[in-house]
Amino acid sequence: MQLTSFTDYALRTLMYLGLQPDNHLVSVNEVCEQFNMPRNHVIKVTQQLSQLNYITSVRGRQGGIRLNCNLAEVTVGKVIRDFEKRLNPIDCTGTECPAAGQCKLQCLLAKAQRAFLAELDKVFVSEVLSRPDAHKHSIIELASAS
Repeated sequence: MQLTSFTDYALRTLMYLGLQPDNHLVSVNEVCEQFNMPRNHVIKVTQQLSQLNYITSVRGRQGGIRLNCNLAEVTVGKVIRDFEKRLNPIDCTGTECPAAGQCKLQCLLAKAQRAFLAELDKVFVSEVLSRPDAHKHSIIELASAS
């Protein structure tokens, strides 16, 4: 299963905000620069993050975005479900397939996807922020290297 860039940007934004001190406002431009992400896309992502109450957005010259949730209570699986519009690994509706009624591929892929998401439901976003063998800002360095 390949995630959309929209979901990728949402996860990266949450992870970056998770590295900031409590209530610290971060500009959208700062997030874009850290991960080399297009500003227009990040603006759309932050709008949805705000609508879903993951973040708070403060307008104005001194404004920015900050976390509005505890990343130790938000699973990676939940974020993916909230941002992926189409989670079906294969869409057999609307097509005339000669194997319809006999094919078990859709069921098999759906089962694999449930297992994939169940695994991601075991991991909180806060756990992805750092590895035991790395310091707190490892995610920023990883983003710079790619």
